[in-house]
Amino acid sequence: MNAARRVLVADDSLPTCAILKAELISMGFEVDIANNGAEAVRCALAGNYDLIMMDVYMPIMTGLEATRQIIERARASERTVPPIVAITAGASREQCEAAGMIGYLEKPIMGHMLRRYITEFFSMSLGGEPSPKVQSIDVGNVLKSRRTSSNFKKNA
Repeated sequence: MNAARRVLVADDSLPTCAILKAELISMGFEVDIANNGAEAVRCALAGNYDLIMMDVYMPIMTGLEATRQIIERARASERTVPPIVAITAGASREQCEAAGMIGYLEKPIMGHMLRRYITEFFSMSLGGEPSPKVQSIDVGNVLKSRRTSSNFKKNA
């Protein structure tokens, strides 16, 4: 029997953590939660994660700084650097990539978009090969493109 894949969700928003955890568990993943950047670094270095989903703006230490520390410390101890995906409502892709993140999801994260992203990520990283760069999904733009003009009539 294959061991379940492990995901660390690092976010200071309890609703976001709850949504991500529920979706990921329903997909068969084991999920741990870190509520700030410093906690994310501790968890990432103590655990063996297949993926880290990192909020960019968190207290104590930002997700950008946490990502840099995870990468630096993992490399210094000759450990595999887990892939880190940004989950953010305001940071730029460039900021996230500069910190070492390999993917980018805009908040609010909808369940179906998360499922699509995770499915694509893990289908690309199977077979023990290094994970290729994951295509970013801008949930906000997807939602905007699906909106149509309102057909509601005002009450007289």
